[in-house]
Amino acid sequence: MTRAADRGPYSLTPPGADGHAAVAERVGATRRRLMGGLTDDQYLETVRVLSRMAANLEGALA
Repeated sequence: MTRAADRGPYSLTPPGADGHAAVAERVGATRRRLMGGLTDDQYLETVRVLSRMAANLEGALA
C-alpha cells in the first residue's frame, strides 16, 4: 500500500494489486467449490440457520 500524502487516501501498489487479484481468485475458486450443487435459496437458508445458532450461543454466553 501507499499513501498520496500525510492524510491522503491509501492505494495499492502494483505488487499489492497483483496480490489482491491472486487472493480474490483463490477466494472465488473456493466459493465455487463450496457452492457446487447448492441453489441460492439453500445457501441463504444455511446462512440464516448459522446466524441464528451464533446468536443463540452469544445469548447463552452473555
